[in-house]
Amino acid sequence: MGLFEELAREYKDLTILAAVTLTEDLKKLQREGVPVDVLMDEAIRGTFALVDCGETVKESVPAILTWLAQNPAGKARDSIVAIGLGVLSEAKLASIVEAKINANPEMIAKMGDKASGPIMGLVMAEVRGKAKAVDVQAMIARKLKEVLKK
Repeated sequence: MGLFEELAREYKDLTILAAVTLTEDLKKLQREGVPVDVLMDEAIRGTFALVDCGETVKESVPAILTWLAQNPAGKARDSIVAIGLGVLSEAKLASIVEAKINANPEMIAKMGDKASGPIMGLVMAEVRGKAKAVDVQAMIARKLKEVLKK
């Protein structure tokens, strides 16, 4: 409870994430055989710091905690490098979005701007844990608008 209160105070925008992580995600990881009992509060604090400063996204928290439980001497920042969960650059994300749009011209011609949902699914399958869904959605909307103007 003390750790939750500390996280809620420090990371006001991540309060729900803190509650879910501490009450559900850790139990789920433990059921999956992850040695969560070795996780120190500092590892969890470090994970939230990475999400808060935008170095990773909230969907990556369970993967980071899994890595930290398996590498107790490691730091949260080490995990995002080791497992490749750093946030993609805007240019890299734009490249992925454009590739998915270019690979589906028939769907876009048929559905118009309603193709954003299926394109979102294709992009998120590749970038989940590496980009915020809201950023992906905005980029898809912009790129689709450009394509549909042509």
